[in-house]
Amino acid sequence: MKTTVAIRKKLNKEFSKLIKKNGSCYFDKLPIAEINECLKKYEFELLDEDGTKFCAFFCGDHGKTHINYGKENDIVGDSIIVFSWYKMPSGRYEIIVYAS
Repeated sequence: MKTTVAIRKKLNKEFSKLIKKNGSCYFDKLPIAEINECLKKYEFELLDEDGTKFCAFFCGDHGKTHINYGKENDIVGDSIIVFSWYKMPSGRYEIIVYAS
């Protein structure tokens, strides 16, 4: 499956709204479910490499990962979700998320 530039722009706008709705890019927990909800507005969802529903553990105070997305076992091949996090001394997480 492929996406269009317009769809990626819409997804990135949804991610931006998520951050603005929170008031900042700092979250009490990693907002994976909220990111998935942004994708669901366009009938996508986070997927593992084998096309099944996304399931993962995020370890450490900071990191960066790339997460597949698509529709029911059909992974988008020309775009990926880039997600990074950093745990601040306050205990909140600074996040960056976008569709490449």
